[in-house]
Amino acid sequence: MVTVVTACPRRPSADLQFDEPSSEPAPATEFDARITGLCSHAFAVLASESPSLRSPAIERDFVDECIASNLTKRSELGESRWTERAACIERAKTGVEIGLCDGRTPRVEPTPQLSPALDGRAICTHLFGLMLSENPDMKDVFGPNLDTLVAECAVTVETQRTADPVGFDREMGCLMSATTVADLDACNVD
Repeated sequence: MVTVVTACPRRPSADLQFDEPSSEPAPATEFDARITGLCSHAFAVLASESPSLRSPAIERDFVDECIASNLTKRSELGESRWTERAACIERAKTGVEIGLCDGRTPRVEPTPQLSPALDGRAICTHLFGLMLSENPDMKDVFGPNLDTLVAECAVTVETQRTADPVGFDREMGCLMSATTVADLDACNVD
């Protein structure tokens, strides 16, 4: 015995309504995009003030933590207050302004900041320049290898910048403000 089952097409009922696809993003999508943009902006501002933060890994970690923090902050503050805070951060052009958006007061003691244009080569050129100014005989020792030594030093400096951005800013700030070899020694850089 064979049973044959056939399916009858079902007519849509007049009372069924189908939603048209919306071109408007869902509120959660808008919110997620705003938080991501907010966090990316905050990182860009902070990285512009501290070049040692410019690393894809540091940026990714910062943005991830910022997003998680903002999700919590939104529920703590409520929608209205969080929106005000977000707008404040979006307008901020400095790290101090970002901090003010959260009610923090600026630090009294400024942290030495390196110029964004200051790269490893500029730092090493400064260091070797100080050594040569106090010990002109070293120029004969370095001879034609000086450019190679500066280039190798620059690679080391950039590695340090990536490995420890906060320590890097502190140490390089000290080194770049040095005007004598004794000042360099006082920086205690390994």
